Amino acid sequence: MIAYRILVNGKLIATIGQPDMSILNAGIVTSRGNAERGVDDYIRMPLHGMSHDTETGFPQHFRWKEQTLSVGDRIEIEIVETNDFDPPLKRYRSDAMVQEDPFTDEEVREMRYQDYLELKKEFGDKDDA
Repeated sequence: MIAYRILVNGKLIATIGQPDMSILNAGIVTSRGNAERGVDDYIRMPLHGMSHDTETGFPQHFRWKEQTLSVGDRIEIEIVETNDFDPPLKRYRSDAMVQEDPFTDEEVREMRYQDYLELKKEFGDKDDA
């Protein structure tokens, strides 16, 4: 079946695909930050897709680890025919009836930690007790 072999700077990052795939996507997203709001610039490569309808009658989204990129990175996406691909990091249903969390428990913890670090930077280590 069709899959994408993703290399960043010559290093294999993942081979993405799924047997029940209806959509497969690998793209690059660049966002300019806003210094006034404390938001940094970023360049990322999300890797994701969607299945055909499952036994529940609804498709599932699936995604692999998003890659953080930098200026000068070289991205190679090879379209391959293979049954040997990396399992997605997460599969989840997201439709009008059910909204499952697209993030793993580890990713949610990391996001909360990053929020904590930003709040700590903003408010300092003050003990208001």
